[in-house]
Amino acid sequence: AGAQSYPAVLRAAGYATAQAGKFAAGFEHIGAAAFAHFRPFRELTYRDTAFCAGWPAACRPLPQRRGLESAAIAAELEAWIAAQTGPFYAEADFYAAHDPWGSDPSDRAKFVATHFAEPASLYHEWGGAGAAGHVRAAAEAARRHHAGLFDYKLGPTRAYRCRGCLVSQAVQKLSAENLRRLKRPPEDAVARRNATYQAIATVYSRTVLGLDRAVGRLLDAVEPARHSTVVVFASDQGIFLGEHGRIDKRLAYEEAMAFPLIIRYPPLVRPGSSVDALVASFDVGLTVLD
Repeated sequence: AGAQSYPAVLRAAGYATAQAGKFAAGFEHIGAAAFAHFRPFRELTYRDTAFCAGWPAACRPLPQRRGLESAAIAAELEAWIAAQTGPFYAEADFYAAHDPWGSDPSDRAKFVATHFAEPASLYHEWGGAGAAGHVRAAAEAARRHHAGLFDYKLGPTRAYRCRGCLVSQAVQKLSAENLRRLKRPPEDAVARRNATYQAIATVYSRTVLGLDRAVGRLLDAVEPARHSTVVVFASDQGIFLGEHGRIDKRLAYEEAMAFPLIIRYPPLVRPGSSVDALVASFDVGLTVLD
């Protein structure tokens, strides 16, 4: 009780503040106090995004922005940034790259011929893969678990299912095509896991393409004030993409616990430099206020 977010502190100090995108349900009152321009999602979707206005009383849906979610967030904040004449704080909260991994139609044929390197721990719970004994163990595990990859939200899955979404169909189709290309039967557990991993990596990479373009648009929006603007790129967690035979998160391995943190501020941060110190997400706010 009484806790205050760092954007709210900036707002009280005279900064214009804005947010667009994903915002934790049940905490909208914190967002409304922090951001004069507060535009959380009405619902999580990759296409035709509808933002809310009017919090904290209720969500007043704004007209949908057609196209990909990450592009809609960039467009919302681009226009706001362009109108600023004093100090400001803008926060883009992207849904990407969560499942179900939507992408722009122009990207849906990308990476079809790409072979993604397998994580070393893709067959973690089977003790690895390659030797005949490992393959037999993998096949036995598959008969017990029907496993393509394992997601703690969904349990073992023959091919990745994401809550009945259309992208799941794309993943399953790609996975089946990959199996045919490998000339392996579906009951070959090692081949099926490899095929599923390749399919998920393909669809995920298409989503990240759209996210990359959106981040680029926002960097362009602040370019006129490049040397007086702090840019922070971060995430709320890491992700499994096949590591330890998993997808998504929810297991205390390094891949899920570590998160990206990139800062650009030309007066203080040397391009390409890195810091080995242990940091946490709350350090971002404390550093910005400092």
